[in-house]
Amino acid sequence: MGYIAGIVDKTEADASDKILRMLQASSKGPACSFGIGNNRDVENYRDTPKFTSMTGSKLIGSKNIHIESPEAPSNQGSNTFVFKGILYDSDEPNSLEAANLLMEDVSKGLQDLISNRMGAYAVAAVTDSAIIFGHDHVVTIPLYYGENQTHCAVASNKKMLWAVRMTPVQLEPGSIIKVSEKGIQKTRISQPKYRKPRKVNENSTLDKLDRLFNEVSEALTRKTRTGAIAFSGGVDSSLIAHYLDQSGLDPLLITTGLEGQLELDVAEK
Repeated sequence: MGYIAGIVDKTEADASDKILRMLQASSKGPACSFGIGNNRDVENYRDTPKFTSMTGSKLIGSKNIHIESPEAPSNQGSNTFVFKGILYDSDEPNSLEAANLLMEDVSKGLQDLISNRMGAYAVAAVTDSAIIFGHDHVVTIPLYYGENQTHCAVASNKKMLWAVRMTPVQLEPGSIIKVSEKGIQKTRISQPKYRKPRKVNENSTLDKLDRLFNEVSEALTRKTRTGAIAFSGGVDSSLIAHYLDQSGLDPLLITTGLEGQLELDVAEK
């Protein structure tokens, strides 16, 4: 999915050297593109940027690692944003859906996104007054924040904050964090509300569970046909693998253990 970062200079000085350091420290893995943006414009790069003409006291950056993903950040006039992840309940492209939600009011759009939309994602948007970040309730993509005397920053990788001499603190699940010259402001968004199940007989319960598992699996696989499952061989992971396979996913099952453990287990049986 890639990495996102944002930094604010409290003195309103240019922060371009800091966002460059953060992107350079993000990871050693390959990337298909990079991007840096302020609230008015965006610059994209094919390789790790060592220089940028993008300036401002509030900047966001992105390292994009999937060739099929659009270049990011994206500017839409009033703000510039980065969306990393998947919305399960939409057939529209993820970035387009996020753009529509954030276009009018970034804060309200992020609250609506986290409160009402199913998905695994992190998002950042820079306006003329602040940078606002948010992520889902499961924390599929973690976000970390930090602050010192001169800067505030948020990133999806601890190394990016270490690169600008900040101690990373993990953002709580389903939260929004706003960074500006005034400092850091966090808001915890309430969990999505689910209907309470009605009391039904055993057969109806099994039927409903089967339909629910199928619906969730189809939503998960709507936008991807590959994926990995942490597979223990127990009931939970076996059911997940079965339903995702039924929905057309080609899952890679990953299991871990001590060297020689499999041979020992077989011998004991």
